[in-house]
Amino acid sequence: MGAYIGFSIQNQYTNYGGLDIQTDRSMAQHVAHYLEVAVHNGVFRPGEILSETRLAEELGVSRTPVREAITRLQGIGLFERIPGRYGIRVRPMSLDRALEIVEVRQILETASVEMACERASEESLRQLSNLLDKGRRQLDAGELLSWKKEGWGFHASIISLAGNAILGEVAEQLHERMRSLIVSSPPSREREESSYIDHYELVQAIRAKEVERAKEIVKRHIGRIRENLMNSSSSLRAEETAAYLRSIVERMHHS
Repeated sequence: MGAYIGFSIQNQYTNYGGLDIQTDRSMAQHVAHYLEVAVHNGVFRPGEILSETRLAEELGVSRTPVREAITRLQGIGLFERIPGRYGIRVRPMSLDRALEIVEVRQILETASVEMACERASEESLRQLSNLLDKGRRQLDAGELLSWKKEGWGFHASIISLAGNAILGEVAEQLHERMRSLIVSSPPSREREESSYIDHYELVQAIRAKEVERAKEIVKRHIGRIRENLMNSSSSLRAEETAAYLRSIVERMHHS
């Protein structure tokens, strides 16, 4: 597949769940999402040189959100600036690297829920329940992409219950590296419903202070992420990738 895919923003797109674009910051987030999908699914090949100006033209946006998106993704290693040249080089994450991150994430989240079972207050658990209610509404409304992209907020809240700031910082750094792979494939109803069930049962286990049950739920949840990575290691099919990218481009211009 070629390095750039031109999309007309008048085309129909697959409905992965609505996200309104109102600010430069949110525009940069969508550009970053587009780039992540393109890198992890082989639209942009390892070592390929990209131009910010051409990307902006192809996506129908200014260079500012493109530059912001690239800077962010450069921070997690997907791109690198080329000294003395005006461009960026593609550096996709290897599957082995992604699986190492998942392994560490399981260790951190297992430790977090064990501490959360001891330290969580009823008020903090009510806040988690509110997040679950919001997620349920998103899934019922078919807003699968919104649910998927906001999923880290739930995990971050669980980790915060451990009351260990260093643990939270390390988990956030890991998530920033892992997030691009998580959002590089379109959400599916089956996967997102399974994630919701995991979240719901985890809150119930923490509320009941059932440490071993909570740890098993984390193991199951992270295991599903690992399995999904393994199964999608060959990337999306070309036509599915194109449809997903087209939907992201149209959302950039959707009010």
